[in-house]
Parts: sequence; structure tokens; C-alpha cells
Amino acid sequence: MVEDIYGMSTSFLYIVTHFCYMFFLNYIGQQVIDYSNNIFKKTYNSRWYAAPLNTQKCLIIITYRSMKTYTLTICLGLFVPSLEGFATLISRSLSYFTVLYSSR
Repeated sequence: MVEDIYGMSTSFLYIVTHFCYMFFLNYIGQQVIDYSNNIFKKTYNSRWYAAPLNTQKCLIIITYRSMKTYTLTICLGLFVPSLEGFATLISRSLSYFTVLYSSR
């Protein structure tokens, strides 16, 4: 009886640790996406017109390149770590678990 409780608590702790780890990595990916989007907004809303000509040219390049959202990809573009990706990952994991549990 005690061994069963110990085994269940160990398994539960292992699963919770993995979920926290997956959330942390996906949160970092979401932060990269958010910061990428903020670069465009910050350069566009800056006082670029009061800057010297060389700085204006650099800001044009920065603004042009930051129009496209930068994302990290895992496994050659198979997975994009973000909060949406985390929700999809959890949903698929739980559906795979229910399939395995029902076939038992």
C-alpha cells in the first residue's frame, strides 16, 4: 500500500515537472515572438525623423526587417514554441494518453 502511494506520487511529480518544463520552454519562445513584434512598434513610434540621416537609414532597414515576425522553430519547422503551441502540445498529449488508456 505504501509502495503504491510512493509510486503514484513519484509518477505524478514526474509528469508535473515535465509539464512545467514544457511550459517554460514554450513561454521563452512566446517571449521571443513578442519581442520581435515590439521591435517594429518601437522603431516605428520612435522619433526617427529627428535622427541624423545615417541613423534614419539604419532605422529603415531595422523597420523593414522587423515587419516579419521572428519565431524559433524546432525539428526543422515542425513545431513553433509559443503559448499556442503549448496548448496544442498538451491537448495532443492528453488525447494520446486517453487512446492508450482506453486500449488497455
